[in-house]
Amino acid sequence: MASDDLAAGVNTQSGVGAADAESKASTFAMPAVQPATMGFVDICTFEPVGPEALVMTGDDAVLEVTDLLPADSRFTFFGVHYGPGQPGGGIFVNANGSITFGNGDTNWSESLEEFATTVPKLAAFWDDLNPGSADSTVTVEFKHLPDRLVATWNQVPEWPDGGSNTFQITLLFAQGVYQFLYAGMTATDGLVGISSGRLVESDLSAQPGFLAKPLGYLAELYGGAPDDPFDLDGRCILGAPTPAANSWPTIFVR
Repeated sequence: MASDDLAAGVNTQSGVGAADAESKASTFAMPAVQPATMGFVDICTFEPVGPEALVMTGDDAVLEVTDLLPADSRFTFFGVHYGPGQPGGGIFVNANGSITFGNGDTNWSESLEEFATTVPKLAAFWDDLNPGSADSTVTVEFKHLPDRLVATWNQVPEWPDGGSNTFQITLLFAQGVYQFLYAGMTATDGLVGISSGRLVESDLSAQPGFLAKPLGYLAELYGGAPDDPFDLDGRCILGAPTPAANSWPTIFVR
């Protein structure tokens, strides 16, 4: 992807890139950074699915996992704390390829407008996915480890086209790091990105010069084959913490 397709503030140096933004307006590149230089753990590994996982079935299903987590679990997303007893509310795994915060999301029709303005969301692959298939190998699985939450979409077909899509979202509680990892995808259309659930407005008259404020989200909407197919299979997206409401959405594509 070309660097002029990237959202303002996305690093394009040293092999680091990001999903294309919907806007190709004035952009600039931040100084080259890597996870280690930002002080957080690079976790790009696929966590094996296992019998201890909680399996979710049903088309457009939502699973709130908040009460299934250890009491001290907390994930900070755009400055808001989510988890058991946290002010932001709960954490939800959604059948259609995302984790949301505060509320679940049954919406199966991906769009940039709704992505930017509904609920805070990490969308590894927002699409009309159907884990309600009769095939017993098709699952959306959730489990937690001492320091993280892992949700795995295992061989989930797209509705109505079928196919098999395997990917994973990991949340690392203490550091606020998240990961999308893709391990076999046949769907070619969908949305990948990070959203605070709100757009960020700038006071233009108060600025001394050019200022690029965070969009509030960073996303790529794939239109599908043959012209705009999903191209992240076999890759890992590692997201930097967003400790404040106006944090830059910074991701690293491996």
